[in-house]
Order: sequence, then C-alpha cells, then structure tokens
Amino acid sequence: ALYDEQNNLRNMFILPIMVNDINDQRPQFKSSVLRVDISENLQTRTFFPLESPIDSDSVKYSIQNCTLLNNINTLAYNGLFEVSYNRENKNLQFISNKPLDYETKSEYELEMACFDGENEAVISLMVNVLDANDHIPFFKKTFYNVSLEENKKIDNLVKIEAVDLDDPNSLNSKLTFSLPSELNSAEIREEFFINADNGIIGLRQPLDYEKTKSYTLKVKVQDRGPTNSVPIYTDVYVYVIDVNDHAPQPSVSYIDLFI
Repeated sequence: ALYDEQNNLRNMFILPIMVNDINDQRPQFKSSVLRVDISENLQTRTFFPLESPIDSDSVKYSIQNCTLLNNINTLAYNGLFEVSYNRENKNLQFISNKPLDYETKSEYELEMACFDGENEAVISLMVNVLDANDHIPFFKKTFYNVSLEENKKIDNLVKIEAVDLDDPNSLNSKLTFSLPSELNSAEIREEFFINADNGIIGLRQPLDYEKTKSYTLKVKVQDRGPTNSVPIYTDVYVYVIDVNDHAPQPSVSYIDLFI
C-alpha cells in the first residue's frame, strides 16, 4: 500500500505469492500387510493388483518407484517375483514370473518399499500359494470401454463375461462378480453396482458430467469352489458424455442499467 503525507491511502499493489511444494510427506499404506493369493502351476507371467501407497505431495514428489527388498530370507526368491508401479495411473501390481509349487513351499514372506525420491514406505507382503484348481476363470475381453450420456439411470450398462472350464455342474465353475472396496473408491461404489451372479454392471443413480467425466471400475471375479478359489481382475473404463442440460444465464452489466 502507498500513503500520502496525510497518511491517506493513495494506491494498493497486489503482490503474487507462490508456494512451492517440498518433499515433506512420507509415502504410506493404509494396510499394515499386503496379501496375495496365487495358484500353483501358473504357466504364464501373472499380474495381481495391490493397494497403492498414498503420498500427499504434488506429482513432482509423489511415488516414483516400488521394489521388492532383498534380505537373507528373500535372496533365494531372486527372479521369482517382482512389483511394478505406474506413476501415471498409480497402479501397483505384484508379478509372479514363474510357476509355484504348493507342495514345495506354500507361503512366501517378502518386503516391498515404495520411494518418492527422498522418503520410502516399507510394507510386508505375504504370498499364499494355493493348491491347484483345475481351471482358473478367464475373461473374454481384456478390458471394457463404455460411453454413456449423463443424467441417465441405466440398469444394464455392460456385462462382464468370464468363463471357467471346470465341471459346469460344480461350484468350481460358478462365478461371483464384485467391485471390491479395497480397489474401488466410495464414489464408484455409490454410483455403480454389479450383479454378483451374471456380471451386469448398472447405475445406482444418473451420472453428472460436470462432477466426474470418467471412471475406472476394477471388477473381481472368483469361482465359488470350496477351496483354492483364485480371483481374477479386469478394468471397466466408463466415459460420461456431456449433454446440454444447463440453460444459459443472463448477464446484466452496469451500463445496461442506464439504457
């Protein structure tokens, strides 16, 4: 502010202040232990989604990488497992690189660290090997893309299709579909539902483009066998289409008042 000799305000100046982020937030996990169930004898490199760590810093100082730690207990597992973190979508995945043998070892205790450049979060990772189930369900599609207009309540948005080649008359081939809370936000579970028996996803209420333009749903499918039921996962990408549902608002200027 600028004052004259009589201490009257003559002028005011606006000084912009920029607050620069520093790396002062440590990454952290909501859970104390992460658990992964893996069937024995999987012949291909298999990916399993994990709970991602939280870092409240800006993107520049957010999680950069996650890795398994080597210690005296895990050196023998070299090359057997790894983890992968995608900075863009913040997806954390556990990877089993080779077939496991339940009869040889049924459980692995690992440690994983996630780094933000300066700080790290370390968490225990328990891998449970399941005795072989003859067939694991599989999806007919790798992922699903869905587009719909806002303001519409649809009970049959998309059907997730999965197949289990076990005996069709047994529980081992009967599938259950879900949107697990550990992988889907509260907002997603408030907006969407999935029929546990047939995999049909619908809306609990109409979507609002102005509120959220897209959603990523993580669907879990698991057979109902009494033992060794192994879950599989797929992503459903929902894109909301804007409609002309907001009327223009009249604007009256100061000059208009005197015309």
